[in-house]
Amino acid sequence: LASSRLSRPESRSLLVIGTGRVARQLALAHAAVRPIDAVRIWGRNGNNASAAAAWVEAACGVACSPVASIEAAAAGADIISAATPSEHPLLRGAWVEPGTHIDLVGAYKPNMCETDSALISRANQVYVDTLEAALDEAGELIQAATAGVFSFDDVAGDLHRIAAAGGPLRRSADEVTVFKSVGSALEDLAAAQLCLKRRDDLTIESSAR
Repeated sequence: LASSRLSRPESRSLLVIGTGRVARQLALAHAAVRPIDAVRIWGRNGNNASAAAAWVEAACGVACSPVASIEAAAAGADIISAATPSEHPLLRGAWVEPGTHIDLVGAYKPNMCETDSALISRANQVYVDTLEAALDEAGELIQAATAGVFSFDDVAGDLHRIAAAGGPLRRSADEVTVFKSVGSALEDLAAAQLCLKRRDDLTIESSAR
């Protein structure tokens, strides 16, 4: 949802940082809303990165390859999506090109971070899933605020605003946008309700036939 509002509509190149179940699904999610034709996956373990790349390519039919360097892979990436429990920055603000959308979903404690404060400071728009959770758990934002380069008052909006927008929230092609998610039980409940509703709708359609 955040990518559909914040990444550039023509985004074709995706870098995924992480190799676990969530990271793999993120690749499919981004490919579902953008014309992604190249996915690169980085992981601390090269074998895991290769396995994740093979899984993603088979699942969505998009060319996917493992990479050894985040810095090199960030060059030319339209979207960068991270899903790791890292306690040290993996992605640096200096590596991100203008117009990139950054999706941070892994770090969920104040001591965790997937990117440095320079990226948060550089971002033109920062969105969160819920502000309440971000204040307590969004390590990258908390650390940037502590360093004095970011204020939670500058958060552009939450998932409610993203969903209610009904269209693009990106203001220019050169903006660097960030979506930080730490998870919320309400999000899980809403997703489950949507799945059940769609299942029921399909059942009704099938019965009507």
